[in-house]
Amino acid sequence: MKLRGRFIAWFALAALVPIAASAVITREVVAGGYQDEYTQARADAERTVRREVGRLTAQVDAAVAALASRDNPFVGGL
Repeated sequence: MKLRGRFIAWFALAALVPIAASAVITREVVAGGYQDEYTQARADAERTVRREVGRLTAQVDAAVAALASRDNPFVGGL
């Protein structure tokens, strides 16, 4: 390989190493930010779902208790 080819190879390598390093660092920083946002959104969604399941369970329990009562107009005559 001639001297010019070696210079081109070394300069290309010298340019690619910092570019690749900054790309990897940027990817890690951005991915970490998205991971934190995803974790928070998932925790919020889980809390919301648990609250709604609890609310619906209470409504079903109240409806069952009302239907089981002899005072209920739908069931009282049976």
